[in-house]
Amino acid sequence: YESQVLGPCKFWVGVQPSGGTGNNVVLDSPTDQAYVDTQLNTFSWTPITGATSYEFSLRQGNSFSTGLVLDAQNGISTSTYIIPSGLLTEGEYTWGVKAYFGATETPFTVNSLLVDDTDPNTANLVSPNDLSLDFAGIITFSWTNGSDVGTIQSPVTSTLEIATDQGFGAITEVVNVVGTTADVNLPAGIYYWRVTNSDEAGNTAAASSSYQLT
Repeated sequence: YESQVLGPCKFWVGVQPSGGTGNNVVLDSPTDQAYVDTQLNTFSWTPITGATSYEFSLRQGNSFSTGLVLDAQNGISTSTYIIPSGLLTEGEYTWGVKAYFGATETPFTVNSLLVDDTDPNTANLVSPNDLSLDFAGIITFSWTNGSDVGTIQSPVTSTLEIATDQGFGAITEVVNVVGTTADVNLPAGIYYWRVTNSDEAGNTAAASSSYQLT
């Protein structure tokens, strides 16, 4: 004689199921595919109720499974981790965190990271030319930014500044542009304009030379 079958009963070995007491870790900062500079040192995630500790891992390259481990720490009791100063250089990285619930654990949640330590190029002003005369109204300003020579090329934002004095103490217009042109409506007067480039990683170029426009 045989009894009826009891089950099936699910169980996990070593990995906490995502629908269980401990959900997978949610990474907060830096966000996935974020552009940062080499000064970044703090990583954070959302704490999970019931987690006994966390494990952090930072790896070089764009593959977490095969990347060279640069820093790793387990037994973390908080939801932040600070890496040693000077560990990051320009390049691509992945970082991950997993949570422990006693004898069980979640899989790593992984984000990629792009480290850009190269300043963007200084803008070269094109038009209107220096000492130009133009009609009041819509003026099209243009410049060139050249080619980014860094290993990681984060997006560049150009800031056009227009002032009524050569020292830019009286700036009347500030326009942020992803590109190399901007249209500005100007009344009659004498103006000075320049462009400063900055990238998404926080690197900033020197301001361009300034041109006068009447």
